[in-house]
Parts: sequence; structure tokens; C-alpha cells
Amino acid sequence: MKNGTTKDEFWLGLEDYSDDPAFRKLAENEFLTSPLQTGDGQDGLARREFLKLMGASIALASATGCTRPAQTIIPYAKAPKEVIPGVPNFYASSWFDGTEGFGLVVETREGRPTKVEGNPEHPLNTGRLSARAQAALMMLYDPDRLKGPVRNLVNKTRTNRETINAKWEEADKAVLEQLAKGSVVILNGSNPSPSSQAVIQDFSGSFGARTVTWDSMNLESVREAARLSYGTAKVPRYRFDRAKFVVSIDADFLGGYLSPTEFNRQWAQVRKPGADMVKLVSFESTMTLTGLNADERIRIRPSQQLDVVLGLMAQMPGVKVAKTVENYKDIATRLNVPSEAFAKIAKDLWENRGKSVVIAGGLTTETENSVHLQIA
Repeated sequence: MKNGTTKDEFWLGLEDYSDDPAFRKLAENEFLTSPLQTGDGQDGLARREFLKLMGASIALASATGCTRPAQTIIPYAKAPKEVIPGVPNFYASSWFDGTEGFGLVVETREGRPTKVEGNPEHPLNTGRLSARAQAALMMLYDPDRLKGPVRNLVNKTRTNRETINAKWEEADKAVLEQLAKGSVVILNGSNPSPSSQAVIQDFSGSFGARTVTWDSMNLESVREAARLSYGTAKVPRYRFDRAKFVVSIDADFLGGYLSPTEFNRQWAQVRKPGADMVKLVSFESTMTLTGLNADERIRIRPSQQLDVVLGLMAQMPGVKVAKTVENYKDIATRLNVPSEAFAKIAKDLWENRGKSVVIAGGLTTETENSVHLQIA
């Protein structure tokens, strides 16, 4: 209790008892950030002043963001009969993503595509659509999409990547100068469109250009195996809806290989429970959607893919094989698979000959033996 005061008054410490000037200043500024504090302290703005400034800043920022530059809306001088504001129009189209093709129904509003769905009349997807095809519509509205020609500001060492906008006249002139020098190569992905191919051929003929086709999902080993086996470099179309027994070797045909949307539709038709339900055996080195749907999933290494095929050929009854293939009769031991189970798979393939499918392909099959794997 303070000396000479009533009993209800207390001092907070020795500094308060001695009336220390430093303690008194600290006590005066103890509630500097209080909403009731209106003045500025030495440590910065008071809380009320800070809130005032922040509120004004937010209001100004909101007002600036809501303003738009003045635009002139010009109506149709003669509006098309089929375009009615607020009423969508639908058009049939097609789309190809490198390995999978779709028939589309495109919904448009006043000329702008807003939604795509599968065309139920198309024989490949029959109304179904993949996630990639659904997302392809967003490329039309990509804010980073180029809105005009650009050119690189290349330095002498070609170490920079800066680009600036250019005019079409400048771009056309620069491209023509380079085309006149010769040695032109057109790098393109697989494109089955007849109109696109006609444009590329017309351009190549005009400038003597050479066309190179490259796909991220390479199917060259499949084409080469077909050329060596049948004389035509084509990718086969698998009909799982007509199969009775399927063996997959690192081919995720239900997940992402070739035409999974079409394959899933076919697979749903033949996997109905019953005596005629098709059986699937999957040999794979990584977990895939096809392996998860298999009746039997057998783990292998990528280097054992060709061994699986040769081992099944050697186990088939009544099939004459070369001496080199006979050496694969004991492949089940190397695959860590029971011999009886492996022989049963070969027997089922033989009994369903003409109605069975053996499919191999995908990124993990692109090895030095990929062509041999497809031929086998």
C-alpha cells in the first residue's frame, strides 16, 4: 500500500512506489493501441488511425477494380436467323488428342462455344467424352493464349527468352525471309484431319518443306510391327466387345492407352456377371486402372514383357514353336508365378483362339525390344 494513502490504493512495484519517471512514461503509453487512443505515439500510428487509412485504401482499390474502360457495343446490322440472345445453338464437330478421337456436340451462345459433349451418333465414343476433351474447351479462353505474333529478342549467345509483340506485316516478312533460305521442316503431331493434311501438303509443296511427325505417346513400334507382319504400317483397332479372353501386358487400355473412352464402353458390355463374362489377366510393372479391374494381376518387371509372351507361346498345346521359344517353358519360375496358373492362362488363350485379345503397349513397353514385343 502506498505511503500516506488510503487502504484501497496500491503501488505496482518499487518503480511505482518511488515515482520513477521512466515507469510513469511507460504507464501512460500502456494502451497506445486502444481504439480510444486518437493521437500518434512514438511507436507508430494509433489503431484508430490505422483502421481509417486501411478502410480508405480498400475503398479506393475496390472503386478502381470495378471501373471498366468505355466500350461501344455494336448490334447486328442484319442478325442471323439462328442466333438468338440467350438461346444456345448446337453443332456437330470432332476432336483428336493424338491417340483418341471423338465426335462432339458443341453448345454455343451467340457464336461462343460454352460446352462440349459426346455425340451419341458417333461410332467411337457414342456420347461419351474424356476429361481431356472436356477441358480442351478452356484453351479457347486461356488468358495466356497468344493474341498476335511475337518475336524473340535473341542475343548473340541465345541465352535469353524475352519476347515482344510484333505486327503481322513484320512477322510475315521475317518468316518469308527464312523460308527462302530453304531446309524447311514442319514438326507436327499426328493429325487425321483431311483438311489439315491438305493445308500442310500445300505448304510443303510450295516451299519444299519436309514434314516430321512426333507424338508424346509414341506408337511407332506398333506401326513398325504391323508393317513387318502385314505389310501396312497401321495401328490396329481393338474390339474388346467381341472378346472372350483378354491378356494385357503393361497396356493400360482402360486408363490411358490408345482409345480408353471407346475401350471402357466396350468393356462395360462384356463384363456383365454371368457365364459369358469375359476374363482379364494383366501382367504389369506398375499399378494401373486395367490391373485393378483384372481377374488376375501378375507383377512383372519391364524387362520381362517379351518373356511373358514367349512363355505363353511355349505353353500352348498343339503349337509348334522354335527351339529358342521352347527355352521359355520354365518362364513361370522366373516370373515367380505358379506353373499351373501360368499354364492355365496359355490354355485359356488357346481354347479361345479367334476370340481372345493380347494387347501390349504404353510408355513402359517402349524399350529396345518394343518392336519384337508387338510382333510376338
